[in-house]
Formats: sequence, structure tokens, C-alpha cells
Amino acid sequence: MKITNKELEILQILWASETALNAKQISEFKEGMIMSTVQTTLRKLLQKELIRVDDIIYSGTVLSRTFAPTLTQEAFIAMQYQNLSIANFVSHLLKNKKSKENDQELKEVYEILKEKTEGK
Repeated sequence: MKITNKELEILQILWASETALNAKQISEFKEGMIMSTVQTTLRKLLQKELIRVDDIIYSGTVLSRTFAPTLTQEAFIAMQYQNLSIANFVSHLLKNKKSKENDQELKEVYEILKEKTEGK
């Protein structure tokens, strides 16, 4: 499932929070977040079933929905990579690293794969 950077940003805010948040709280979490953008993004996340309405509360004198993620961050990451081949996954992880780091990580990945194929 493809998600936008803004959707991911809001998911990360919800994952970091110990309680469900309303749109106003989310927009205040990070400077520069515009309320209308947050509301639009929340609607998209609801459609994708990545968040749910947790409760309806009063925010001042207005009723407001609070939102919570439907998946943990770990489950979301696993879902994003479930259709990715191991070769593409490793390539993606290593593509922006310095060459010395690449060499060492490639050696580690090679050793892990070697152990798995030899049945250790």
C-alpha cells in the first residue's frame, strides 16, 4: 500500500502518542502543519483503514473525533515490505550508504544468507 509523506508523518505522530489525538492536537504537534491538510490526510488514512476513530470528545465547545492507528509501527513496516523481494530490499537499504558501510553490510548479509542456505 502506497502512502504519502504527509500520511506517514501523521501516522508517526499517532504512534508516538500515548493517547488518541484529534485533528487540532495533531496540527499543533509539529510547527507548520495546517489544520485543513491534517483533516484531509486523516480522511485518506481512514479510507485506507490505517487509522480509526477512537472517540468523540469535546474540544472546547465543539465535538471532535480522536484518531488512533489500527496497526503498530512494526506491523505497518512489515506490511510495506511483505511484497518486496529480498534482493530489492537489500538494494534499497544499501543504496544511499557510503561504500565502506556498504561493503561491511554486504558481508554481513552474505554471511546471514550463507548460514540460512547451509541450514545452520
